[in-house]
Amino acid sequence: MDVSELNIQESIIMFMTPHEEEESGKVCQDDTNMEQVEPSDIVPQNLESEDSTTTNLSIGDTFRSWGDVDGIMEAYGKRHGFTIIKKRLGRREDGSIKHRSFGCEFGGRYHPQKQQCPWNANFNCPQNSQSVSLTTFNNLHNHALFPADTENYSSKYRCIPDDVLKEAKFPTISILDCDLSNAIQKYKVRPDVIHDASRLLKILIEHKSNDPGWFVDFQLDQDKRLTRLFWMSPSQITLWLEYHDVILNDNTAKTNRYQMPLSLFLVVDNNTKSRLVAQALVSDESVESYKWILECTKKATMTEPLVFVTDADPAMDAAITQIYETTHPIHCIFHISENLPKSVKSKLSDQYESFVQSFFSCRNSLCEELFYERWSKLIEKYPSIKDYLMRALYPSRQAWARAFTSKIFTAGIQTTSRVESYNNIIKRELSANSTLCGLADALDAWFKYEAQWNRFFEYRTLSTCVGITTVSQDLFPEVDKIMTEYLTPQILSAERMEMAQCLYFVPSQVEPNIVEDPEVGVMEGCVEDSYDAKQILLKSMIAEVGEENIQEVWKITDMRPENKKHIYFVVIIDSISYLCSCMSNISRGIICRHYFRIMMTSQVAGFQIQMIPSRWYIDNQKDKDAAAETCCFVNTEAAQNFSGVVFTPNPSTVPTTVTNALRCAAKKKVKYGEFIIRHKEIIITRNQELMERSEVQVDDNKENELQQVENPLVSWRKGRPGTKQFKSSTEKKSRAKYTCKTCGKAGHNSARCQNR
Repeated sequence: MDVSELNIQESIIMFMTPHEEEESGKVCQDDTNMEQVEPSDIVPQNLESEDSTTTNLSIGDTFRSWGDVDGIMEAYGKRHGFTIIKKRLGRREDGSIKHRSFGCEFGGRYHPQKQQCPWNANFNCPQNSQSVSLTTFNNLHNHALFPADTENYSSKYRCIPDDVLKEAKFPTISILDCDLSNAIQKYKVRPDVIHDASRLLKILIEHKSNDPGWFVDFQLDQDKRLTRLFWMSPSQITLWLEYHDVILNDNTAKTNRYQMPLSLFLVVDNNTKSRLVAQALVSDESVESYKWILECTKKATMTEPLVFVTDADPAMDAAITQIYETTHPIHCIFHISENLPKSVKSKLSDQYESFVQSFFSCRNSLCEELFYERWSKLIEKYPSIKDYLMRALYPSRQAWARAFTSKIFTAGIQTTSRVESYNNIIKRELSANSTLCGLADALDAWFKYEAQWNRFFEYRTLSTCVGITTVSQDLFPEVDKIMTEYLTPQILSAERMEMAQCLYFVPSQVEPNIVEDPEVGVMEGCVEDSYDAKQILLKSMIAEVGEENIQEVWKITDMRPENKKHIYFVVIIDSISYLCSCMSNISRGIICRHYFRIMMTSQVAGFQIQMIPSRWYIDNQKDKDAAAETCCFVNTEAAQNFSGVVFTPNPSTVPTTVTNALRCAAKKKVKYGEFIIRHKEIIITRNQELMERSEVQVDDNKENELQQVENPLVSWRKGRPGTKQFKSSTEKKSRAKYTCKTCGKAGHNSARCQNR
């Protein structure tokens, strides 16, 4: 942790004359996990005047009353990012306060909410004195400080205000949910439906004029009706630039009264949480519409995704190949499996179950040669569906076959379930009759909620201590210390779990030319769903890094009886470069349990923080030079053999993710936006002066054009209408029959009735 994180900023105090007193208590200190925090200047709060000189809170400062001390301590903690609590209190015989101790909320013995924080302040009021003096002051913390979030997220300040509680009335009256909903609808303000599209455009254009960091683009048809709309806020653009190594996209319907599909773009941040980074509304789901959306993302961010996860929509695939030239598409395997029965079940009949097993066996192939071999057999065995397989699946094989997707970083994603979950959340707030402005407000509100939740989650996780000794601290203390400094809590927890499971495996060193059974690991369903499944063959790993670069090859077996069939191979290139059969370091960016087991016995394998992608680092460590960190070893012989050379991980052993250069571009973009705002203010001021001199009228054509924008036409989407039931081809259709009005029987009409 940097000292700058713990620097004491500004606070509010008022001191008078120094007064010394004996220390009334001591706090246990943890020197091994504590960082020095130097006291800095503090803005004093003069209770009589707001104009006070800048001073330091130090031993000898005096205060007029205990009430002043309580107020100053609370303000001091808020300013510096921690919560101050009262610890001990001493009274005289007459009941007056003699001395009082304050401490950090994380002080005390270890448990999930205590970390033995040594921060402590003791105040004393002598018998014949009219002032309170600070006698001892230990300005040290062994945890992170949160100046901006403590007042919002600390349990001391999180409460419902008294004013709100006083407004609560009628607690004894029983009210049904339906009656409450009807009452809310009665007093709801009716939205402006007539100027819905123009009003939304005005709001977005106004955001863009106030902050150039916004990106807004739209298209109108010949009748000036809105047909396409795309927008990104500055925060969303920053998130895109930070985490565009994996982008997820999906469309959702029934979110607005015009039946315009809503296209959402999501990323996975360093806390493994889904974050909305872009949204678009289009009139159709054609190739041209998707091309326009992707072009807007390139204009807004000047980048292309490294990996783009979609639901295998052919129109989106065609747009990706034309717009995203360097992007690797990934198809949602769930959507592919759902489309199989719709496309081939009627043709295969009784053979469908065996086909599904053969298809996933082919899809789970661990190398490309094995995939092509099994694909040929699949075509020969099921000729009736050859056209579908070769037309719909084979051209996009690199987007769904495991032999191809296992070698790229996907953050562990294989489906679009994150976007589907997001769609479900959005639909809870919206309906098929929602306006476009209501849709935009719902997306903006949820984006702000995500940001607030992430700040609260970071506050809680970084201020929570694990009191139980773990395997990582016992076997890998240096590795665990570096990971704790760099990684976010979620990734750190995942790495510690891998360290704990490494004890289940037995390593043995082998030669690179060992024969491996390629059929091992074949199963039904997706191979990624099996935690212990092998993802790649040894020969593929050797071909990836080159046999001449390999120093060691290890065979890993599981000692648990139920998992003895699982065999893994680990290829060691140098002290910080390796490949494993589980491919966890490539597809997830996580050092696997097998490598941690190798570190305990190998004479080469070590650890350096560069082995983990910087996208998993905490925010204040992403720009730090990770190459300057030392290389750690568990095996003593490996440490002795290390020459001290600064290594760079082999490119074949680290995933391709967002680099520091792109993060710098994000910061420059934000600074550029701030510069443009200031520059624009100067230009506006000068233009106003020139207009006053020359009496030039402002051209309001653009504003008039926005006012003339018409709402989109309601376009009904494909599928069954909501008011009419259509039977499928497999259901029995009831044949229409005449009904006689004379006798009431079916099969004839009244003109041919025999009872006339």
